[in-house]
Amino acid sequence: MSRKAFTKMVTESADDMLFGETKNPVKLGLDQVAGGGLVYPNIKVAPAEGSEETIDGLEATS
Repeated sequence: MSRKAFTKMVTESADDMLFGETKNPVKLGLDQVAGGGLVYPNIKVAPAEGSEETIDGLEATS
């Protein structure tokens, strides 16, 4: 798979830029589309390094 090099912005002006939207959305799988208008939160699924030393370190935190 070749990598596309970008040399300029796709949008004409900064006013055309919207958070979560792009002119060329990318399908990620599981019916998710990056740049399709929805913003997906970054969810950590692994415990922090060193938290496995005690059972209290493995409890969920907010």
